[in-house]
Amino acid sequence: MKALKVDIHLLEPLILSTPGAGEENSAISQDYIPGSTILGIAANAYIKDNNIEDASEDAVCRRLFFEGSTCFLNAYIKANNMRFLPKPLSWFTSKDDVAMDKNKTKIYDFAVEKSEELESASHPNLAYCADEEDGVYMASPQYDMAVHNSSWDRREKSEGKSTVYRYESLAADQVFSGAVVCKGETDLEIINDLLNKKYFKMGASRTAGYGLVYIETHVEEDWKEYEPGEYFARGNKIIITLLSDTIIFNKYGQNTVNARDLFDVEPECAYYEPKVISGFNRKWGLPLPQMYGFRAGSVFVYSESNIDKAVLKQACMFGIGQRRAEGFGRIAVNWHGRASIKGMRLDEQKQNVKKTELSERSISMAKRLIERLWRDMLDDKLADTLQKLQIKGTDATRTQMARLRNVAHGMCFSGDKDMLLRYADGLKNTAKSQLEKVKLDSTSLYDWIREDFCDKVWNAWLRPEPEPKLGDIKLPEQVVQGLKIEYSARLLDGLLKKALKAGENK
Repeated sequence: MKALKVDIHLLEPLILSTPGAGEENSAISQDYIPGSTILGIAANAYIKDNNIEDASEDAVCRRLFFEGSTCFLNAYIKANNMRFLPKPLSWFTSKDDVAMDKNKTKIYDFAVEKSEELESASHPNLAYCADEEDGVYMASPQYDMAVHNSSWDRREKSEGKSTVYRYESLAADQVFSGAVVCKGETDLEIINDLLNKKYFKMGASRTAGYGLVYIETHVEEDWKEYEPGEYFARGNKIIITLLSDTIIFNKYGQNTVNARDLFDVEPECAYYEPKVISGFNRKWGLPLPQMYGFRAGSVFVYSESNIDKAVLKQACMFGIGQRRAEGFGRIAVNWHGRASIKGMRLDEQKQNVKKTELSERSISMAKRLIERLWRDMLDDKLADTLQKLQIKGTDATRTQMARLRNVAHGMCFSGDKDMLLRYADGLKNTAKSQLEKVKLDSTSLYDWIREDFCDKVWNAWLRPEPEPKLGDIKLPEQVVQGLKIEYSARLLDGLLKKALKAGENK
């Protein structure tokens, strides 16, 4: 089947909230990117690119995004160049091995055969799996947790006026892989042009450092969502596994989680969990009505004679149930069929993440931000140093110290660090003798201004550690040299001003 593969690189943490995520001041992200989210950004891009005011009047827009003929599949974690899928709920292991810490953990598939040797059975803790030569890899997406404080007045934080809340978000530097399937090749090309090699914002708190992603797509001629099990020893069984959450209505139009209503056939056995399914409509600015559905990974075993093969083939291509265009209702037929397999934990999901290529304007903005960080740190160091140091000795006249301040001012505004050296070389013997008797940190002031004042002051008191940067972007060396001269001159001016004020007080 021809499909459009969609790889989503997380450049920032991502929050895709779930219903019932806990107390009201928390948001816990889903562990995958729903197809409805991908559909939403594709539809938004199409409407903007074509300047459409009413999407319902555009035939192509309706066909692509609203009539259900195009299915946007969920994007699950990708690692080792494989798209992982939800683990079957018929998989069990010993309760001591649920963390999958062993190199190879034995997993039993109760849909094939119930194991008598497994006394205390539990599901593996990891949520997703992918086939490999000797068994399966298992993994779960990585999360970040951040605590935030919200106030009406950002400058005031106090009880009753501030709210503390936390986000558990999908961590940045992970890749999630989904797909788009439809009947027309032209539609795939349109969606490919909308999404390929572009940056998007998705999810919650997009203006607060969350949700930036980079999407890469390519059309695959012979795409398969899964590979049927080579070792399947089914006899007369058909094992159906749900690869995404599935919403079913029975023949009376009622939302149901009765296993019989999937194919109007009673399964021989089933391993499934109900789930509350919701969503969010950005056009309305409101959540969608909640419904019950079967959780992804649910497994149903049927007798081969009771299932229509033509219905199964169609269902594998375009899914079952409601909201199939949003990735719901994906199924796998005879995907897993071994009574036991070896499972291996895969911890390294952060790989092959697309690095952000910034525009010249963005780089220029980043450099301005870095310069502000430099100045903030230098202002703090300058204030601390002026508090600690002082010029000792009163041999220099007030006039001479005022002249030296004028030189520091000129040096600050011109960026010419040799002004001090030229001033020192032009001093007469009397003035030179006076400056030699004035001490700064046990060294004569004349020696300070004569012997590379900027470098000595910078290394002794002003240099920030570590030097500020944003990612791989640093402040150009020329700008750093300018800051060195400016703040060294300001330090000298501050010390001289402090000494003159002390003389006035005396």
